[in-house]
Amino acid sequence: MAEPGIRAFVCGHPIAHSRSPLIHGHWLERHGISGSYERIDVAPADIAAFFAALPNGVYAGGNVTIPHKEAAFAAAGWHDAAAAATGAVNTLWLADGRLCGGNTDAAGFAGNLDDFAPGWRNGRVAIVIGAGGAARAVIYALAEAGYADIRVVNRTLGRGEELGKRFGAAVAAYGSAALDDLLFDADLLVNTTSIG
Repeated sequence: MAEPGIRAFVCGHPIAHSRSPLIHGHWLERHGISGSYERIDVAPADIAAFFAALPNGVYAGGNVTIPHKEAAFAAAGWHDAAAAATGAVNTLWLADGRLCGGNTDAAGFAGNLDDFAPGWRNGRVAIVIGAGGAARAVIYALAEAGYADIRVVNRTLGRGEELGKRFGAAVAAYGSAALDDLLFDADLLVNTTSIG
């Protein structure tokens, strides 16, 4: 029987909708790399145990999506600069038996806007809907781009206020009911929730 090759994953809850295995599977096959990229649905109550088992398991690493990015940050023993700044991890890997975490969401967000919305960095006011791991990466990218007024709109005001504490005076939190009033002078609107 042939060796299974490198095994990687994407975990979230729910995760059945993820196209990541299809995309990564295509590139593994195209480049003749022996391996697999699997979807794993892990409930929030089980995520800490899942991450704790990774160093002794079969996976070389993987990706993390909603709602586990902050739990992945807590589980990782080493963080890259973007993960450290945001408190969220979307990429995990093992190095010398140690679970390491990185965050590529901020660079991906900014790079996509650079390609498809030139001039976005000239804005001053941004509205970010949601206050989870993806919102953290977006706020980090907006702050790096020079946005001076970042308005986080979330159904749970306390979660938005946590982001204000993490990122400083440029970030203010609002409840969902405030969204219409906040839009009048916004240069950019970003929805980071799982609801389109």
